[in-house]
Amino acid sequence: MTRLDDDIFRIHCLGCWSPSQVRIDFSNHDYILPGDLPARAQKFWDGLITRQPGFFNGALCRLESFDVSPARFELRLSRTGYRDLLFSNASTVEIIKDFGEQALARALGISVVIETADGFLPLMKRSASLGEGAGLIDIFGGHVHPDEHRRNNVPDVFYAIADEMNTELAIRSEECNEIVCIGLLENWQARKPELVFETKLSLTISELRFRASHAKERAEYVEILKVPAPPPAVRRFLTQNATHFSPVGYGCLELFGRRRGWW
Repeated sequence: MTRLDDDIFRIHCLGCWSPSQVRIDFSNHDYILPGDLPARAQKFWDGLITRQPGFFNGALCRLESFDVSPARFELRLSRTGYRDLLFSNASTVEIIKDFGEQALARALGISVVIETADGFLPLMKRSASLGEGAGLIDIFGGHVHPDEHRRNNVPDVFYAIADEMNTELAIRSEECNEIVCIGLLENWQARKPELVFETKLSLTISELRFRASHAKERAEYVEILKVPAPPPAVRRFLTQNATHFSPVGYGCLELFGRRRGWW
């Protein structure tokens, strides 16, 4: 089955930016949904946590806007929350119809394409209990949290993705080559932005799987899949499993391949 990029994700930019080239402009205020959306979001949330009581309305960063050049990537962030994110995901079409796209939560996700020392790209099959992409194939990552990921009084997106790799896979920072930001895409179904990174590990895929078995957030996935890194193998895996990918996971591998000049 062919999947059109514009149906599931849109790439806003791609490149290669180091930590010194990424600038965060952070406004430490909560974004408030317009009109009657806060009440609707609370009703949605109350029903969700009744069915799945493990969810927590944690603080997230909202992407307000961005500017990009080959030498600099600037992100303007404010605050939102997990409640408004899941409500926006579930109500995207009606929110856009009533209030426009800017009314959405636009919580900034982060994902990292990892290459192991023996030439594999590890992916995960997400747990069925997750609030986003349940049961789908995905890239490892999560969200930028405005308080726990704050450094020098602003959220640090590189610290955030290193933290996600540690909690999900038990990877230590010294086991990564330099982490670089390679682009920004958007889950077009939910209009949710995703900042994409890449890194290479000193660990093999077998060592990574063993390490991950002891990770703090191991319950977020049920399996670690391995894809050989050569371009034909990655393209074949994408084609064969297209309908089983999360929009973000599929988009991240597409962005990664385009940045590498693979297709």
